[in-house]
Amino acid sequence: AIRGSIMAGVPCLIGACFVAATSVHVGGLRALRSPPRPLHLSAYRGGEALSSGVRMGGPLASPEPPAIEIEFYTNELCPYAQRVWIALEELGVPYNTIDIDLRDKPRWYMSEISPAGKVPAVRDATSREVLVESRVINEYLTTRFDPDGERMLATGSTLERWNEHVDKVLSPAFFTRLMDKGDSAEGSAEKQGALSDALAYYETNLVGPFLCGEQFTLADVNAIPFFQRLACTLPHFCKVDALSPYPRVRAWLEMTMARPSVATTLPPVDALLKVYEIFVNRDYKFGGLNRN
Repeated sequence: AIRGSIMAGVPCLIGACFVAATSVHVGGLRALRSPPRPLHLSAYRGGEALSSGVRMGGPLASPEPPAIEIEFYTNELCPYAQRVWIALEELGVPYNTIDIDLRDKPRWYMSEISPAGKVPAVRDATSREVLVESRVINEYLTTRFDPDGERMLATGSTLERWNEHVDKVLSPAFFTRLMDKGDSAEGSAEKQGALSDALAYYETNLVGPFLCGEQFTLADVNAIPFFQRLACTLPHFCKVDALSPYPRVRAWLEMTMARPSVATTLPPVDALLKVYEIFVNRDYKFGGLNRN
């Protein structure tokens, strides 16, 4: 779910997460699925839609369905929900998924799970505790299920710095650049400059090979969905390869997109573009850089 006022008044536009129908998915065990192939940005075509059956995150799966640990309330095209999906896969948590149609939010969902009607949300099958907000959920999942002693949390201040940057700088800069109609040369240059500055921050501060160093952490998990969308929408709608000046960022994104926990969650590009086209064709009045 979107935090703060970044996208106030336009819920989840960046994720365009209002198009999936309400359904229950208990997807196939990973052992029953074809392993994801390594992906390159130039060949990115998106991942599979959620399928029915029990999902078991991580590389190993038992022939017998494990007991469900987490109920995952999601929408397939939402980047914030994708954050949680990646974490569930990375941690190997047995979970089931319930798709929420955000155009027609079920009353039970708003009364029992998320009063604001946002995704993602999770319910712990043991404690019955409900959590909302992707960053809060992912920290909970890591603390609860990480077999390697919370390896994905990284250093608290470092993780928070990356999380704040992607949510408050990179995401709004990407969206305002995508939505720019070119009505003002000065305004367009300002929006492009904001996006370039945001990407330059990653290029300079990315430790390598992952954002925080040798370990794949929640900093990577929380950033990946927005970079995926940036990499497919800006070339399509704006004819701009925003990542070309940033080889370290591009290498990081290609590497993380090939990671099994990420490749499993890649949304179909055609579906993303179809939804983004709705917003690109609308006449939004931003009222200034990174505001709408």
